[in-house]
Amino acid sequence: AAGAPHAECIRLLLRTGRADVNSEDCNGRTPLWYAIERGHKEIVQLLLRTGNINPELKDERGRTPLSHAIHKGNTEILQLLLQTGNIDPELKDERGRTPLSYA
Repeated sequence: AAGAPHAECIRLLLRTGRADVNSEDCNGRTPLWYAIERGHKEIVQLLLRTGNINPELKDERGRTPLSHAIHKGNTEILQLLLQTGNIDPELKDERGRTPLSYA
């Protein structure tokens, strides 16, 4: 659902308290990763507000949501991620690149 522009659906799922915001697909991608992929700022905000999200989970290539947001060139989402204060901008992917390498 995080990849589709259905913020109200996400709200309802999160309200149950049973939605796993850190669930990963077979490529290590989380709902946050997919919301970033599709540029859904409102859904990124909803996910970050849950308080139990890990915004540093890496995908199969070792990329974090921060590096993915930079790669996508989405400065609004990048700003949301940085405002959490829970992001390490020095985390490296499998090639040794930091998020700054994608800028």
